Amino acid sequence: MFTKELTDLGLNKGEAEVYASLLQFGEASASEIAKKTNIGRTNVYEYANSLLKRGLVGQFEKSNKIFFRAEDPRMLRDLLDQRKREIRELETTIGDVLPKMDSYYNRNSNRPQMNFFHGSAGYREIMTRVYAESASNELVIMVPDLDLYEPAEPKLRNALLRRQAFTTLIANRGESIAEFNKRDQREMRKTAIVHKSKLLITADTILFDDMVLYGSTGKKSFAVNVIRTPELVKLLRTAVSSIAV
Repeated sequence: MFTKELTDLGLNKGEAEVYASLLQFGEASASEIAKKTNIGRTNVYEYANSLLKRGLVGQFEKSNKIFFRAEDPRMLRDLLDQRKREIRELETTIGDVLPKMDSYYNRNSNRPQMNFFHGSAGYREIMTRVYAESASNELVIMVPDLDLYEPAEPKLRNALLRRQAFTTLIANRGESIAEFNKRDQREMRKTAIVHKSKLLITADTILFDDMVLYGSTGKKSFAVNVIRTPELVKLLRTAVSSIAV
């Protein structure tokens, strides 16, 4: 119920199912939500915490147990407004960066290969390549705001862990840094806030193999350029390793 409408607004499938379940059945614990949605309890906590940050779900304690409840559905209007702002910001970012990329592209005889991917098909193809098929033993992810960062789907992150690949996640800002740090060891990751004076991050950026992925990596807003440029990847990895300490 309402899952399609909620995913159209920008929630991922798990978030939509958790929120719809709480709307339908009222307050519930993670275990109860897991039974009603067939989502693993650990993933329920992850989706519920994401909804909590968006203001769509409330959390309270009763009898030493954590419960969740759906907030007023009219809060979804704020989510829609946020999507509109993100699209406008992405349009501005692309407008700013494309001339620079064109200049770089036209200046070199050995031009980097660039491809554009978007939508659900683009998300599946590129994120599978990044998380499940990459030969890199370290993934570097850079995002402007950690609080707005949408991690890849659990099955993709699990594929990364099975490959024993380490992740470095850096952002220019984010109040949720402590929450990420608590999970860093378990998820084979290092998360850090880097001031924009050291490295300005204007859009989601992922370094994998000899490629740079640049754009919006949220599942519903997925629109990225993927550039094969070994020299730039090496330069960025060196920069990240020197400041993400």
